[in-house]
Amino acid sequence: MASSSHSQDDIRLMLRFAAGDQEAFNALVARHKDAAYRLALRFLRNAELAEEVASEAFVRVWRSGNSYQPTASFSTWFYRIVVNLCYNRLRHFKTLEVRLRASPRESAQGLLSTAAPSAGTPADELAAREMNQLLQQAILELPESQRMALLLSRVEGLSYTESAAAMGTTPKAVKSLMARARSALKLKLERYL
Repeated sequence: MASSSHSQDDIRLMLRFAAGDQEAFNALVARHKDAAYRLALRFLRNAELAEEVASEAFVRVWRSGNSYQPTASFSTWFYRIVVNLCYNRLRHFKTLEVRLRASPRESAQGLLSTAAPSAGTPADELAAREMNQLLQQAILELPESQRMALLLSRVEGLSYTESAAAMGTTPKAVKSLMARARSALKLKLERYL
């Protein structure tokens, strides 16, 4: 999650870009391209589609440079663009079989606080990898809105308020989606925990 000063820097960069400063746009791309790609990859489970979404998100930022109004943090506004593009791609490519490519920092321990950490033995590491695969599959089976709330809040580190803004809903709805996602994941994984 971005700090307050980082958010203010992003808004200043966007306003500079709106005034014609191309370097300000390049700085925004450098700051947010990895986050846009990671979110799209985790949601769409396809590297090529994730790259397309990240690129299209910056095209949309470019197009809205003159009309940008800093009513929310830049990152919240930008995540909203990425989320909408992910939903659009998912609806459009619903029949594609795509695989989840998990990031190394995403693990069962990070998403389910009830999972025990690995002790480091080969057997424990194997069990942790198997649990991570089970967790990834369980996440894929969540409804889209629950999966997106989980990814934004737990993986990207956004607050419920920021996640709600990115998803076009309320913080209370995100909290509810998170509770339902956790319950569904625990139910699916309880025999393994």
